[in-house]
Amino acid sequence: MTALTDCAVFLSQAMVIAGEAFGMSKKALVRAGYDPTTAHTIKKLADIYYGRCGAPRKQERTREKATTAGCSFASLQAIERFVAKLPKKHAWTIREALVPFGRDITAINAEGARLLQEYTRADNPDKKLTYRAIPNSTFATLTLTAESSRVKQIFDRAQATDTKCPADGLIKLALAANDGELPPVAIPLMVIPFTMPYVHVTEVERGKFVFSMTNGSTISGAEIVKAKLAEERLVALVSPLGPKDFGVYRVEMTPDSRGADPLERFIQSTRNPVCAWPGCGRPASKSQIHHIKPVKHGGKTVSENLMVLCDYHNGINDDDLDKPKHGHMVRINGLEYWKPAFGGPLKLNMHPCAQGGAVRLARMQLGIPIDPSPPG
Repeated sequence: MTALTDCAVFLSQAMVIAGEAFGMSKKALVRAGYDPTTAHTIKKLADIYYGRCGAPRKQERTREKATTAGCSFASLQAIERFVAKLPKKHAWTIREALVPFGRDITAINAEGARLLQEYTRADNPDKKLTYRAIPNSTFATLTLTAESSRVKQIFDRAQATDTKCPADGLIKLALAANDGELPPVAIPLMVIPFTMPYVHVTEVERGKFVFSMTNGSTISGAEIVKAKLAEERLVALVSPLGPKDFGVYRVEMTPDSRGADPLERFIQSTRNPVCAWPGCGRPASKSQIHHIKPVKHGGKTVSENLMVLCDYHNGINDDDLDKPKHGHMVRINGLEYWKPAFGGPLKLNMHPCAQGGAVRLARMQLGIPIDPSPPG
């Protein structure tokens, strides 16, 4: 044997040398003839493979495999670089998997990279589609979580549909009908402020009202609406100054048209397209109908006592005014305000969509001012 072959044999016995060096200090190894850098490496690896650990059986198996494979100090150091990148609970699993490659550092790096990717791969989240309104804006954010390949296909198609604005391209793809045209969002709702002089109103059927006029005649809500419109649409007849609603009517071009029997939820959603609580943009279609005077305190399920609130704000609204905490909703001159629990000015929801409520539109048509924060 020559010095060259002796060195090769020495390099393949790193685990044996580490076992003999276990318990020795770095200074003792230097005194034995090792340079400080090599002495530091030997002591570190000896402590790892022969010192106390949380997985003694894996440690013993790893030592045996490393001895059999003829690992060198360089290959053991290469393994430790991957161990350092993972949580400690994976340390001995990684070591046991990599020591069989012996002194083949190229193979250690390849397999180590694969194991690193495997152990750091994030669990796929649940598929999800979320909607978030942007405060004080007419825009919102739509977020989709799904397989990356399918999301990328959607993105590419949106970009191809509208190269200047992929967002518009996605909207066209999502909303386009078979003929490529955007479908109507909903049947348009026209608001008519009711200002005719009357002395009495009778609700002959739910959502159908008859007014006794000051000129001695009577007129129905449907007749008022038909006198003003000549095409099909939904019309809400509202009072701009009070809580009373005078029905929702479907107007058609045929002479035998008649008023529909609207649901209370729809009536309230015309007054408040979103939750009436200040700053909230939860749509009425996703909200609840709130009793201004709670049922447990004698409140009735009638238009004057109802408004739209989302489930959260409906839940925290102070129904018991003797125990104030979050404040409560009130209706003043037909507008829904939040009244603070401990005093202060009232607050009207000034969300852009809320400003399109029927009563507010009627007031704007008539030039009646809207105070967003009157004294409490």
